[in-house]
Amino acid sequence: MKNTVIKPFFIFFILINILLGCKSKNLSQDYSMPEIINPTYSIYNVQGEKGYDVKFELSKDNILPSAIVLNNIKQGILSENIKGKSVNINIITETKMNNYEITPSGKSANGLIFNINGKYYLKPVDFKLISN
Repeated sequence: MKNTVIKPFFIFFILINILLGCKSKNLSQDYSMPEIINPTYSIYNVQGEKGYDVKFELSKDNILPSAIVLNNIKQGILSENIKGKSVNINIITETKMNNYEITPSGKSANGLIFNINGKYYLKPVDFKLISN
């Protein structure tokens, strides 16, 4: 009698743990990545340095990108590149500066990299080339 009462509770306990353990690990609303507004870039060539001048706006500023990937080049985004929800960054593609290393991204898509709870997520972004 005792075994028949305990067994269903034990099975129920195991099933609840499995269901809770296997639930979807989507980003919560607080940590959802912002929308990228008006992502554009232009090409610059100033005194032997070539690259891209990238500008975009974020729909919210509680999650900020940590890096950008554009045309197979990855570059970190510094706090000085971010003013509120606006981001302006120069991605260097060629330079005569010593000890400056251009980092290939290894990614096929252009986008922004977000660090959320210690995990990195690439949000694909379609940057539009604008002429000067």
